[in-house]
Amino acid sequence: MNLEQTLSLQAAKKAPEGDGEPGPGHKIFNGFFVKVEHPAGSVRTGIAPDGQTWAVRMANDYGELPGSIGSDGDPVDAYLGPHNDAKLVHVIHMHDPDGAYNEDKAMIGFKGQKSAIAAFRKHYAPGVAKIGAITSHTVAGFRKQVRLSKKAGGKKLHATY
Repeated sequence: MNLEQTLSLQAAKKAPEGDGEPGPGHKIFNGFFVKVEHPAGSVRTGIAPDGQTWAVRMANDYGELPGSIGSDGDPVDAYLGPHNDAKLVHVIHMHDPDGAYNEDKAMIGFKGQKSAIAAFRKHYAPGVAKIGAITSHTVAGFRKQVRLSKKAGGKKLHATY
C-alpha cells in the first residue's frame, strides 16, 4: 500500500459514515472520501424555484464530502471526473440566473478547468446555473480549505496553492 492509499484509508476511517472501507454509495477518489448520491448514468431530479420539475442524466458521479461544510451549510458538493490522479481540484463558484452567488461545486478528477467546466455544463440546462468564477487548488490545498470551511461553519472556497 502506497502513501496515498494509506492516507485515503485513514480518511475513510475518520469519515462520519465510513467504517474503514467505502460502503455502497461511497468511494475514495483522489484521496477524498465521497458519498456518491447520483452515480454516472443515473437520473437526478428536482424542483426549480419556479415550481417546474427537472431531470438530468448524470454524466459524472456526483455527491458530497461527508464531514465538510459548504457555504450553503450542507456538505461540499463534488463532481468526480475520470482522472483519479488529477493534481488540482477546480471549484466552480455557481451563481443563480439572476447573478447572485449560490454555492460551490468541487470538480475533483479533472485535468484542467476546461474539462471541469464542460462536465459542469452537462448537468445544467442553459441559463439555470451560471459560473461566477473558478478557483483551482492543489489537492492538499483543497483538503485544507475543506477543513477550514468546517471550522468556519461554511464559507466560499478560495484558491490555495
